[in-house]
Amino acid sequence: MKDEKRKSEPILRWREVLLLILFPLCLAGSGRFMWKRSQRQAAIAAETATRQRAAAAAAAALAANREDVERGLKLEAAGDYAAAEPLLRRALEFRERTLGPEHADTLKSVSNLGGLLRNQRDFAASELLLRRVWQVRERISGAEHESTLGAMLNVAAVLKLKGDPTAAEPLFRRGLEGRERAFGADHRETLAVVNSLAILLRERGDRAAAEPFFRRMMDARERTLGADHADTLFSTGELAILLRDKGDRAAATPLFRRVAEGRERVLGPDHPDTLASMGRLAGGLKDQRDFSAAEPVCRRILEIRERTGGPDHPETLAALLELAGMLRTKGDHAAAEPLYRRALEIRQRVLGPEHRETLVSMYDLATLLRGKGDSVAAEQLMRSTLEIRERVLGMKHRDTLISLGTLAMLLGGKDDRAAAEPWFQRSLSARESALGPDDPLTLSAVTELAIFLRDNGKRPDAELMFRRALDGRTRALGPQHRDTLSSMDALALFLRNKRGSLPEAEFLCRRALDARERTLGADHPDTLGSVHNLAIILHLKHDDEAADPFYRRAVEGSVRTFGPEHNETLGCVLSLAVYLRAKGDFEKAETFYRRILDTHERKDGAGHKSTIGSRDSLAQMLVEKGDSAAAEALLRKNLELQEKAHGPEHADTCLAAFQIASVLQGHLKREEAAAFAKRAHDGWLKTKGEQHADTIRARKLLQRLEGTESGPLKGLQI
Repeated sequence: MKDEKRKSEPILRWREVLLLILFPLCLAGSGRFMWKRSQRQAAIAAETATRQRAAAAAAAALAANREDVERGLKLEAAGDYAAAEPLLRRALEFRERTLGPEHADTLKSVSNLGGLLRNQRDFAASELLLRRVWQVRERISGAEHESTLGAMLNVAAVLKLKGDPTAAEPLFRRGLEGRERAFGADHRETLAVVNSLAILLRERGDRAAAEPFFRRMMDARERTLGADHADTLFSTGELAILLRDKGDRAAATPLFRRVAEGRERVLGPDHPDTLASMGRLAGGLKDQRDFSAAEPVCRRILEIRERTGGPDHPETLAALLELAGMLRTKGDHAAAEPLYRRALEIRQRVLGPEHRETLVSMYDLATLLRGKGDSVAAEQLMRSTLEIRERVLGMKHRDTLISLGTLAMLLGGKDDRAAAEPWFQRSLSARESALGPDDPLTLSAVTELAIFLRDNGKRPDAELMFRRALDGRTRALGPQHRDTLSSMDALALFLRNKRGSLPEAEFLCRRALDARERTLGADHPDTLGSVHNLAIILHLKHDDEAADPFYRRAVEGSVRTFGPEHNETLGCVLSLAVYLRAKGDFEKAETFYRRILDTHERKDGAGHKSTIGSRDSLAQMLVEKGDSAAAEALLRKNLELQEKAHGPEHADTCLAAFQIASVLQGHLKREEAAAFAKRAHDGWLKTKGEQHADTIRARKLLQRLEGTESGPLKGLQI
């Protein structure tokens, strides 16, 4: 204001000078005209000065307004929403007052404030402002104008964030159609809407509808930007993740590989994005059970992390645990154990012995030892984990409750199962007390207790628990939730072995199958599980005509989803083989049994437990077929491998000897059969005790073979 005053002072002084000079002349009659003219000129000069002052003030106000907007947007970009809001509100009020509510700059300010409120998660207030912009632009410019479409898409975005995808989807689709007409199918503005619509559909759970939009993004970017452009690789990765989550791992893995290789070419092997892509590739290969391809990728990631971050870096530790987990899933517990121990040692040294992550490593190592068969070490470590978690985190903490439940399952796998039941009951009671009866973790404890009771012959109590789990999950999670459908399947599997309950089992299984087909797709692993279960139930109902297509659908779907050598696929092939054997079609059944055995020998090795189990199953079928000589040869190979791997008195070695004795008795080779039965009996007596069920059955077989117990000789028992 002082500057404006200084600028106007010369004009005022000039006016005074004119009056002093002209006033005497004006006294004469001839000067009156000059006087009036000079007065008009002075008034014009004063008005000009006023206008100049007003223009200067307006310019200053506009500059201040622009500064408010710029500062507000910068603060918003920096995440300081609280400081940005008053500036953007002041800017909007000024423009509404000076420019009017429908001026283009006013509408920009409304959009700015709406965007800020959206970022502050005040979706209701944001929606009101953004709808105002949309309505004004539609009235002024028309529904198809780019500014109108942009405003509408802003409303769609806030509706999506607000959790109203049903209202957002038609706006995104209308915006996509408008931008396709205005810019073309491959324009970046069009593709931005394609991406938003794809994400909306994915988040809504409609992966089938989302897939073509993700594919369109990938194809368009590859066409316009090139295969190795960062945006193209990003879109390829998004499609791969969608396909993986959809259950189509066979289609996802090549895309993960393409992204990893592209980023390595463009960014180099040590770039974080490259390593993240390599990790997803390893995960995809692991999901497909292609461990021979997954392992070198995991080891390479670990080597790079160690070289770039050091052996104790958190990213190195994560890579170490990924490799350990992959080896564990592969069944190579011996190779996984030192990695889990190394991770535990690092966390104990870096974080301390009672840190939460250290306790996670203790828990992981204990569960690995359990899977390895070292139940004594596993129990000791799990008890230590539980004791520390209970002391540090409290009995009501979820980690503590999980440790208690896992210890119960560990004890449930021991011979003294009666001593384990109180631990299952304690686990359930603790979760009910801490979390309530319908918490997912509580309902998991209900399911664990149900399985324990079922496996220990307490079927009525088990059924009550299976039904409680299903009812609780239906109530808490909804009838279509994945856990609810798992409980539905579990109850159906239980009921298939209960006299008179096959109709209910079939009803539950069909209900789970229908829901999974509708929500997950025909080839999703969960859907295929329901197909497999339904085939078994129909077979038990002696409805082979209905069962046959479900058995074959399970096999064919598993081959598409998992690949021909995946364990899930082989499990479905085994069920088909058992079904054909039960029908008496031994020739076809043998083909499938040999397919399973050949796959396990090639993939896992001759002495792997899966291979030995497959050899056992084939031998049992050959005995029923009448080819005992071929069965005996298979079982002798199992005995040789078990003895070499575990020693002569190991439980698995004794089982192999017992099985040979069972086959030989069918040949009436009593003396040789008795030698194998005695070997099994003596080994089990030493390792399991005199009253163990295995020791007793070996003793009975030996007595029959030696003629000290009456009764018919029985066939092969595997």
